[in-house]
Amino acid sequence: MFEAMVLVCMMGNLQDCYVADDTRGPYKEITECIDRTTEMSMQIMSINETHVVMGVRCDPTGEEPEPDGVKT
Repeated sequence: MFEAMVLVCMMGNLQDCYVADDTRGPYKEITECIDRTTEMSMQIMSINETHVVMGVRCDPTGEEPEPDGVKT
């Protein structure tokens, strides 16, 4: 499983940064996580023109995905 994160900084002041955490994940596949970081980046840039996306990450959570059809 993977968690999506986006590093966002204030344009003109790259010391003023924060990590935007995803509210939908974690994701079973890394490709799903990468797609989500792209979506998050586009949303952040469209909402706030004074911030710039400096980087994205998909970190493994250490959890194994549940088999399809099984819920705990």
